Amino acid sequence: MKKIMLLVMVLVALSSFAGNPKMYYICLVDNSVTEYDFSAEPYDFVTFKYWISGRESEVCDQDDWQCGYETFDMGISAVFLDLQNFTTPWQPGDRLNVLIKQDNNPFDTMWNEVIYSEIIDGDPFEEIGFEKYGGPGGMPLIITPISGGSNISTFMYPCVTTAGTDLNLVGLLFNTGYEKASDLDPTGTNINAVSHWNAENQAWNTAGYHPSLGWSSDFAVQTGQAYMINAQQNFDFTVTGTYTEASYGLITTEDTDRNMILHPVSKIFLDSLSELGDNIGTANVSTVSKWNAVTQTWVSSSYSPIFGWFSDNPSDAGFGLMLNMKNSLTWPAPDKLESIIEIKNNENIIPKGAGGLPRAVYFNIVDDQGNPLDYPEDTGLIEFSAYIQERPTEILHEYSYGCGFTMADSYSMAYVEVGNFPSTWTAGETLKLILTNFDPMYGCEMSVVLDNSTSPIFAGFEPLIPVSGLPGQVDMDHINPITSVALDIGYDEGVATLYWGYNGYTIFNIYSSD
Repeated sequence: MKKIMLLVMVLVALSSFAGNPKMYYICLVDNSVTEYDFSAEPYDFVTFKYWISGRESEVCDQDDWQCGYETFDMGISAVFLDLQNFTTPWQPGDRLNVLIKQDNNPFDTMWNEVIYSEIIDGDPFEEIGFEKYGGPGGMPLIITPISGGSNISTFMYPCVTTAGTDLNLVGLLFNTGYEKASDLDPTGTNINAVSHWNAENQAWNTAGYHPSLGWSSDFAVQTGQAYMINAQQNFDFTVTGTYTEASYGLITTEDTDRNMILHPVSKIFLDSLSELGDNIGTANVSTVSKWNAVTQTWVSSSYSPIFGWFSDNPSDAGFGLMLNMKNSLTWPAPDKLESIIEIKNNENIIPKGAGGLPRAVYFNIVDDQGNPLDYPEDTGLIEFSAYIQERPTEILHEYSYGCGFTMADSYSMAYVEVGNFPSTWTAGETLKLILTNFDPMYGCEMSVVLDNSTSPIFAGFEPLIPVSGLPGQVDMDHINPITSVALDIGYDEGVATLYWGYNGYTIFNIYSSD
């Protein structure tokens, strides 16, 4: 009788499962790489749940059949679970997601968690994270702080160099204590340029490093932001600190609408560009792009109201992304997405782009005696215009975003962010800088050929001395030969002298007198 009852109970239990059994053992350590104590309850306050992508309503957890905790020899701590618990049978090719959380104070706002995600194959048994102990499945999963925790965590961005440009998109995922771009690599050992995309100006801002001058045009950095760095060698850029969830004020502008973010850790379950775009809202974002450091190009997924998302690509939490926005909003918001600027209708699904890759060019400027200028005291008397020789109508000035004057050591420099030209710069093009000083009156022209790199360029450190001229008359070298022009002014008004390009465009005002 007992055998019959036992058989009936087993049959009833098996009838409640819709799929075949498949066991996972997942090895875990905390953020100091220390094993947990899973020998008895409360199992170090670790809980977990798991689901199949596309069927988020079917969620299983540690209390389900064939799920729980295990402590093996050498103190190895692991959780285990069975896929047969799902109501809908799992299939090879489905994506499994496992969210593991440690929270020893449910009334606090901080906790630690990690997520594991993989495409399911047909094997009946999987061991994940046992490499540290001589087993399969790679290194153990590290449970790290998620919200306001005081524990220290580390995140790594692999950076590579190529035969040409060497840009890598990294981020300050944790509260590192960094305040300036130069803090990412104070000695310039691995990084010689740091660039930040400014959504409000739709332009790049770059700090560059020179072995003799140190960092120039330095700027403030913030936790939660993405930064484009120029790598001098292959290395791993590592950030260490506490994690605080960032919230991004995504905006549109009158021109392009690009915003740079880090894939939030709280959105770790979104594992593709299209899923992240759906979470932001297809009414709000048209394109989501990530940087491919190997090919030095943006890889994008774009949305069409007719065709949906196309050219989709994976996305990983913690890594940088570029968004083309259609509406302005705050994301992620604590409760819901909140519109902060009125809706702008825009169904353009083509990434708009804005200029080229970031790159700073620094020109050494001295007075007619060969002495450095005094920045910032002299900057009100100095102007410059910079343009690509092949496109003289696209001009950046000293007041353009990412451009200006700076001092490095005892050198006075004008700097230009060539990534902010409307058209993309290419190797072999010539960047020209025409500078005018108004008191005393002199000017100079400098030029540099852009090579196939994104390292900062430091030009004129031999140095080049500007040519003195008479007041109101600047020797423009071979661009504009000096000539005498007789002017008969019949009234007492200000006089302005302009330099004109060969095609009739005003390049800059070289002299004015009241």
